[in-house]
Order: sequence, then C-alpha cells, then structure tokens
Amino acid sequence: MFRSLEGLSQQLKGMVMPGSIIDDSRESVGIATNLSRFGLDHRHLVDSLIVAPQTTVDLSTQDDRDSAIKPILINTDRLDVFKSWIGSSDVVVASDPALANHYQLPGAEWNGRRLSDSGRLSAEEISEIEKACRVYLFGDSSRVESYRQVIEFLYAPFVAAVYAVRKVTIKSGGRLVVTGKPTILLFDELELFSPGVLVTYTVCNASIGRFQKKEGKE
Repeated sequence: MFRSLEGLSQQLKGMVMPGSIIDDSRESVGIATNLSRFGLDHRHLVDSLIVAPQTTVDLSTQDDRDSAIKPILINTDRLDVFKSWIGSSDVVVASDPALANHYQLPGAEWNGRRLSDSGRLSAEEISEIEKACRVYLFGDSSRVESYRQVIEFLYAPFVAAVYAVRKVTIKSGGRLVVTGKPTILLFDELELFSPGVLVTYTVCNASIGRFQKKEGKE
C-alpha cells in the first residue's frame, strides 16, 4: 500500500487529470492572492523561466531530475484542504456527469473501525480505501466522506510542490516537464511558442494569469 500520495501520482502517471485546471486571465485573482492561499508571498516568486528551443526543462521533486526551480513543499493533515490544492471541486464535479462517474466508488461505506496498525488491513480494505481516495480528491467527496478519517490516518501529511513564476516562456520545440509529487503551478504569465509544450506526469493544478500561444519561432 502506498504510504503517501506519491504512490497515487505514480498510478495516475501520464493521465490527463480531471483535477487539472488552467485559469485564464478572466478568472485569475492575481499571483499575490494565489501565493497567499498557500501561505506564501513575493519572496517565493521566481521572476522568469525560459525554455529554449528544442530543449527540455524539468520541474520536479524527483532525485533523478535536475529541477530548473527548487520546489516549495507545502503540507497539510487535512484531506479536504489537500483536495482544494490539487483536486477537483465538488461544485465542478456536480456539473459534469463524466467527472462525477470517472472513478469507481468503493463497494460500501467504511466500516467505522479505527486503525492503529495499517498492516492489519486486508487486501480488500486497501483496495476500497484507494478507490475512496481517488473519488474524494477528484470526484464528489461527499460520496466517500466515511473514508476521510482513515485516509488521513494512513496518508497524512499530504505534500504538494509549488512552483511560482512571474513569467514562463516556452520557445518553439521546447518542453517543460512536470514530475514528482502532486504539483501546483502558479504562473502570472505563460508564453508558449508552437510547437512548444507543457507536459505533466503527476497530479497537477495550474493557475495561469495570462496565457499567450504564438505560432512559430519568437
């Protein structure tokens, strides 16, 4: 059983996450407000990140990756807070049947017993808890509320990596690759020259104040 949500990220590697969002300029509340949501301020803001043409740049918490920016690690013991960081809003899920039914529900509510030793869990219980964890984070959390305390007992603290950048430029053919722990991207501006790409291989939520996609070379 995975002891942290990194295991969940590995299971979901390469998938387009329902929880991933990109806020355009019409919805942006400003980089300062976004930083404050996570207990951060302007001191944690990197001025710029440029991905040169035909190169790959990493943003990662993995030891085998050379991250272009040092991740800011934040944590919480509360599953509902973690959902607000990297998951899907229950309001958004309720408005989209595809999201609401994307993940399989556990077969029944949690049996209510308190855990003192995770090693005593049966294989069936582990499977049900993992299902509930996915639904809580990326589906309608109210449908698996009975599992919240056991998920917190087994997985907390929940850790996410934050990368806050004033302006990110991905030049033609460049690749910005995000890996490792569940990730929050806070970009005040993203300038993307086609066919440059932003690729995520982990659970990732992004808030982008201004997004510009341009054709060809700079």
